[in-house]
Amino acid sequence: MGGAAACHRCVKVGSFISCRNGDRVTAILSLLVSSLSWSLFDLARKRLTTSWQPLPLAFALNLGVLPLYLVLWWGTGGGLARPGYWLPGLLSVVLASVAAVAFMAALKAGELSRLIPVLAVTPVISALAGWYWLGESLSGLQWLAMLVTVVAISGIQGGLRGCGGRPFLLMLLVAVCFGLVVVTDKLALQHGPLFWHGLVQSLGISLVLGAVMLLRREPVNHRELSALIPALMVFALAVLGQWHALLSLEAGVVELVKRSTGIIGALMLGRLLFAEQVRPAQVLWSILTIGMITLMLWPGAAGH
Repeated sequence: MGGAAACHRCVKVGSFISCRNGDRVTAILSLLVSSLSWSLFDLARKRLTTSWQPLPLAFALNLGVLPLYLVLWWGTGGGLARPGYWLPGLLSVVLASVAAVAFMAALKAGELSRLIPVLAVTPVISALAGWYWLGESLSGLQWLAMLVTVVAISGIQGGLRGCGGRPFLLMLLVAVCFGLVVVTDKLALQHGPLFWHGLVQSLGISLVLGAVMLLRREPVNHRELSALIPALMVFALAVLGQWHALLSLEAGVVELVKRSTGIIGALMLGRLLFAEQVRPAQVLWSILTIGMITLMLWPGAAGH
């Protein structure tokens, strides 16, 4: 850990050191794999909600990846975090837990299709928080691409039609938490191994959600545990790919590419696997989004 301690730009991942100015191409590939995995995870979660209540499902998924993180952490040397890890690491647990509970409350209070477009603002929140806490700056071109993409991914999801009141405020809280947790994750990863972070996050979120379930007396569905396995696999791949990308890419860029690519991927997979209808406007918005993502990631577009 001495090398990591000597350079605030370096992060210990397993048994090796990775720096923020490392292989950007590898980070982009990790981010794209993560984004596709989030799309697959959304589809798997959608199928599981036919037999699971949302909160017990979130609890089971976070608890289910804990053994995988434990094996990976132990297999890569079992390194522990430095003291600077705990504040951002625990903030990540709190933000993710609040987002999960608020998301469930928003779904109960309003129509999902009207609320999901609110999450389009998360990349802007991540970029602003990354600038404030991490000193990350985007170029004017990247900011333009981000703002156009936010409008585009909102358009893909139908826009903010008739969205207001308590459901809107709850989903806005979710968006703020999602936007900030990317930054706290990156701060935490500067002080601890990636798989250690996975252990802390999955255990912490499971404890919080488990406590909420006990207060609400919500049971876990034990009859469909085997159906969780595909969802757990893509969930772990999505999260680990995202964290790996954060080692070299700006928080706002990671959140933008993850959210927009994930939405387009879910749209395409829904069409291919379930013959879901895709409107011409969604196709046009998707093409615009892909163009803006390309511009965002283009060599030389990044700020300093």
